[in-house]
Amino acid sequence: SSPTPISIVAKDSKPEKLNAKFFIAHTKPGMVQFMTENLWPKHGAGVSMKKKAARRYMTGVEIRKLADGHPLSGEQGLFATQSFAQCDVIGEYVGVVLTVGGRPKGGGDYVACLEYGLHDQVLKLDAKSSGNEARFINSCLGIGDGKLVMKTAYVETLPHILIIARRDIEVGEELLLDYGEAYTRAYFQDRSAKGTAPIELPAKQNKIAEDVNWDELSPMQQQEGGDY
Repeated sequence: SSPTPISIVAKDSKPEKLNAKFFIAHTKPGMVQFMTENLWPKHGAGVSMKKKAARRYMTGVEIRKLADGHPLSGEQGLFATQSFAQCDVIGEYVGVVLTVGGRPKGGGDYVACLEYGLHDQVLKLDAKSSGNEARFINSCLGIGDGKLVMKTAYVETLPHILIIARRDIEVGEELLLDYGEAYTRAYFQDRSAKGTAPIELPAKQNKIAEDVNWDELSPMQQQEGGDY
């Protein structure tokens, strides 16, 4: 018979812990093991399989120098070398993990929140000096629509920032991200404090498909309530 689902959750209890207990309690001993990561074969076979499956670089993307006429001409951007469908995972945003409340060296231009929450209360990633191809994704501000969104996912028990396509992306398109209002305010509009002219915010860009719920903010959009 099917196991009886848990319908009452004790006050202050964590649902994920109850799920694990429920999993263990309703499976036959020795038949199913509760796991938090994939189990690879041991010894030589597993090592060979891991080596063959591993990808050191992001696939389907290319770092290019931005041509004349581009708002960021002379700098770099990330472009698609293959087509991506809406909701495809493009890759992962990686960098140096900062402690809660820790300040990045040399400014926070490449900082993204590794966890959901207020800026000063979560772990963050800084890709300024260490990162991968994803650090070359430019803000969509004044360039085009944000084709990507960042989402935190827990892989092997730890938080990771995944970069996901908000809509279909064609070969040759520049991959752009909406950095969020707080980030934009700190690094674009407040430039006057650093002696440079502020950048005017454009009207809302092309409408993104409405059949996907993007209400959850991306990590770069969750930097309200703290200094940069």
